[in-house]
Amino acid sequence: MYHRASDAAKQVRESGEKNWKKDVTFEHVRPLSKMYQMFLDERETLTLERAAFIIGEYPPILITMQEELRMAKLGFKTEGTPEQRYREIPISGFSLRSNGASHEPG
Repeated sequence: MYHRASDAAKQVRESGEKNWKKDVTFEHVRPLSKMYQMFLDERETLTLERAAFIIGEYPPILITMQEELRMAKLGFKTEGTPEQRYREIPISGFSLRSNGASHEPG
């Protein structure tokens, strides 16, 4: 069972409802458009290791559709840092940032 889920998404998943998947969404904590822009901004010096770091720094998360809509209404559909985007979403048991992302490639 995927552990990177908001508290509400965990409740939905554990509800026993047959079609629980319609109420959640699996999304990138750092939007793909942001990652692509980072690649473009660093294209002169971008290495494979740095690209892997950018992709893996903030792994995907399972959140409810309601949480996604609330985040979008707050202006965080694609804007803001991961910490800003998920500030209003209760999450316990893990960090938004990957444990393996504490050291950028040298």
